[in-house]
Amino acid sequence: MTDFCSQSLMKISTLESSLPNELYDFIFIYLKSIDIIYSFYNLNDRFTNLVYPFLCAIDLSDVDECALNKHFQTILPKIQHYIKAIKIDDKNLDNVFPLSLYSKIYPNLESVFITRVKKDGKYLSYLKLFKQLLNLKIYFDVGESNEPVSNQFFSNLLQSDCRVQIVVFHK
Repeated sequence: MTDFCSQSLMKISTLESSLPNELYDFIFIYLKSIDIIYSFYNLNDRFTNLVYPFLCAIDLSDVDECALNKHFQTILPKIQHYIKAIKIDDKNLDNVFPLSLYSKIYPNLESVFITRVKKDGKYLSYLKLFKQLLNLKIYFDVGESNEPVSNQFFSNLLQSDCRVQIVVFHK
């Protein structure tokens, strides 16, 4: 049985080394960034270099809480200093951005995209942290009413020390 396992690993290793890097680019198009990182990061030097562009922009939207916790324990501590953009659902804000550790976890974060936001959602309590970003995009839940964005949003975000250059609201 051990001989079979070592032969299988040799076949995988041979396959991996025979494919050109450009082919992996085409394969990665069909995968989520977090899955690419989870599967290929630190596999070997070649794959670490191939997945580097995916380290900068992490899509955590549509990730269930169990998978999100797994990623936080295994992947994110290793790559958090590379992350420049994060896309998340409103319901996962507390997990992805613990208020007390925000600046330590993502020292190079520039952009946040929040999806499925409720008008009275959690995002309002994070605005003082997000004012250090360059880009903030908020995608409101389709079922939400067409009420204007609250004054609390602008008073918390748009202050004299705010760095935000682009704010986009989608309904």
